Amino acid sequence: MTPASSSPNEPRTTAELVAVALTETDEEIAWDAVRSLHWRGGPEVLELAMQLTRSTSNRERRLGADILGQLGSPKRTDPEQCKSVLRKMLTFDENAEVLRAILVALSHQNDIDAIPLVVGFSTHPDSEVRHGTVLALSIHNGHEVPQAIETLIKLSNDSCEHVRDWATFALGTLIEIDTKQIRDALADRLTDPDFDTRGEALVGLAQRKDMRVIAALKRELESDCIGCLTIEAAEMIASSELYLPLVDLRGWWDIDINLLERAIEVSNFES
Repeated sequence: MTPASSSPNEPRTTAELVAVALTETDEEIAWDAVRSLHWRGGPEVLELAMQLTRSTSNRERRLGADILGQLGSPKRTDPEQCKSVLRKMLTFDENAEVLRAILVALSHQNDIDAIPLVVGFSTHPDSEVRHGTVLALSIHNGHEVPQAIETLIKLSNDSCEHVRDWATFALGTLIEIDTKQIRDALADRLTDPDFDTRGEALVGLAQRKDMRVIAALKRELESDCIGCLTIEAAEMIASSELYLPLVDLRGWWDIDINLLERAIEVSNFES
């Protein structure tokens, strides 16, 4: 049953916001309703979200997970209960769209305890579920969990470029620790056919001062398509071998001139 609409001067009820999120075809408007539920938070929204997670409708369960992921933002509503419900969902739901929503929600909840469950989805046949797995493993304060790092390394070699890109970003930038396994995984992506994945690998290796990045940077700087990540990595590694290739960009590369000049400056050991 569709709830009665509030008057124009009254805020929408929780039930009305849920109805909008479920029925609105414009994704941005639907997400505005979800964000309103996040901000509203409280026991009423929590209870309604939990009811949605028990629905036979895939769309309703997905919405329940979306709400629980950031419920009460920025002051979270009963995060332990939200995490518990999401973990339980992960053990029985089979719909790919719902699973991805659960995994993304767990990433927002920074749920380290969910990692043993999450890693099992790294081989899921749906690439969006595997992408959600990357996000759920790339959580604050959870980067040094060996099981998470091992799984991210495997996902950095995924068949889907979107998954490889995010897993490489997680390994290279989100994780601060420096191990041979992480550096080798990043080095393996230096020749990745995906432009963004290569860029994340460059930055990750440059941050760790791994000299294997220099030859890869030379190759990228001589190409016709150069992104900001390449220049950022060149600035980080600060090698004189990159000075001339960087100077050659002055005539045409104008995405971020200040970034380019900083990279040139730190690479010019003669100045």
